[in-house]
Amino acid sequence: GPHPVKNCDRDRAAQFAKEHNLRYYNADVHQAAFCLPTYVRQMLDN
Repeated sequence: GPHPVKNCDRDRAAQFAKEHNLRYYNADVHQAAFCLPTYVRQMLDN
């Protein structure tokens, strides 16, 4: 499937949040949800 961060369409995320009257969700929150701590990234790289 599509990459959850690289393929993030900021305009689409903004429209989705607006249509659903979301106060928390936005493109930045979406992107941050996929951040990993350094030690986890190191484990995955090995």
